[in-house]
Amino acid sequence: MLLYDRYIFRRVLAVFLAVVFLLVTLIWFSKTISFVKYITENGIELSQFLLLFLLILPWLLMFIIPISLFIAVVAVYNRMLVDNEIAILKNSGLTKM
Repeated sequence: MLLYDRYIFRRVLAVFLAVVFLLVTLIWFSKTISFVKYITENGIELSQFLLLFLLILPWLLMFIIPISLFIAVVAVYNRMLVDNEIAILKNSGLTKM
């Protein structure tokens, strides 16, 4: 793997993980608010609620991962355009692909 490939991959990976964490946290808080009534009325323990959320997490990640990857790629590409890194890569002989 070339140096610029690793550089771009690391930047996209960092933004991707941050966006995934942010979206999972936001959805978790929204689910928590909707389940507060259910938790308090039925006396469900916190550990059971966390287990329920962990069981929902794979299904949730199926929708979050593509969205997060798109946001990460667009954000990194925009940052590279603003910092003129794309122009530097083009001038160094890198093809568009």
